[in-house]
Amino acid sequence: TGSYVGPSTFNQIEAGSTRQDWVVATLGAPTSKTCLEDGSEIWKWAYTKTKSGSGSVFLLYHGSDDSTSPGATFVHLKDGVVIKAWRD
Repeated sequence: TGSYVGPSTFNQIEAGSTRQDWVVATLGAPTSKTCLEDGSEIWKWAYTKTKSGSGSVFLLYHGSDDSTSPGATFVHLKDGVVIKAWRD
């Protein structure tokens, strides 16, 4: 759930040349924005990955194994241009 940014899309982001309007058009609206003192912003796209599994042992036991892991993509922007992008 959330805003997962796939590797092929993430790899298109280039520090120093990718513009803010491309980021919004491609990644969508960020989950959150943080304004820094130098006038730059850090945008975050957060998601939660859920992995489901189940198992059974011939009518004696049936169980499930669900796990979740959070993740995020970050883009640091200054004057409408990407300074840095990273994933967590």
